Amino acid sequence: MVTSEYIEKWNHASGDWFTPKAENDFKTDGRFNYRMEAKDGRFGCDFQGINEVNEKIEGDCLAALPFLMVILF
Repeated sequence: MVTSEYIEKWNHASGDWFTPKAENDFKTDGRFNYRMEAKDGRFGCDFQGINEVNEKIEGDCLAALPFLMVILF
């Protein structure tokens, strides 16, 4: 199962970015909030949204991602 700790380890734009905080209510209509920052401290941003069910079928396979993240601006 994916946890917030896993997201903090792999969610980054490149090697000079990191995610110090990730919160996700892993269910349909659950909210998420991921904080991504440059390691040098010059920039950071929050990605927030709501998980929606994503059951797109490609060929005979269900898409790998169970949720579509709706980002709120």
